[in-house]
Amino acid sequence: MLSNVRVGRPKSVAKRRDILFAASELYLQHGYSNTSMDQVANRAGVSKQTVYSHFANKDALFTAAIRAKCEEYQLDSEHLQAHCDDVPAALRQIAHQFVRLLLDPSVIAMHRVLIGEVNNAAHAAKLFYEAGPKQAMEVVATFLARHVEGVKDQREGEHWASVFFNLLKSDFHMCSILGLPFDLPPSRQNLLVEESVESLLVLIRHRQNNG
Repeated sequence: MLSNVRVGRPKSVAKRRDILFAASELYLQHGYSNTSMDQVANRAGVSKQTVYSHFANKDALFTAAIRAKCEEYQLDSEHLQAHCDDVPAALRQIAHQFVRLLLDPSVIAMHRVLIGEVNNAAHAAKLFYEAGPKQAMEVVATFLARHVEGVKDQREGEHWASVFFNLLKSDFHMCSILGLPFDLPPSRQNLLVEESVESLLVLIRHRQNNG
């Protein structure tokens, strides 16, 4: 007996990817405020209805674009849990990916765009922070709370995740956003990662030993 419920065709993964790519390009070119769903549909070569079938509104699309970039650099819980049996190795993996993310030209450009729009599109900055930095920090905080001795809960994990990310930003992150020269070849990236991981674990042990 056939069911009366019709099962719709699954949304095309390729079309979703094309929409996210088109949206990301437009955000970098025109900013969040001046990018419309119509423009995204035209750039992606799909109908506006197709865009809305994947993303409920402009905020959802922007959030998905930011999360997709983080996932590209494996800053998500799935990839992190794969290394939970070796904490230093997991932290080094996170650190390398985080530094590479910050060095990504499109990420640098998005930071600049959002700073330029902060007075008339503060909402976009909030979405970016929640989908990108905050989400990554929560993932790392959960990992630290579960697997690092001396980190007793999620709240403390968030503190140490913030410390870790700020150690990794060093001075190159601000220089990159401001368009100032900086030197971070692979050898210095490796050193930054090793020192940041070691500093984090030393700080956590020090806090644990001193109550």
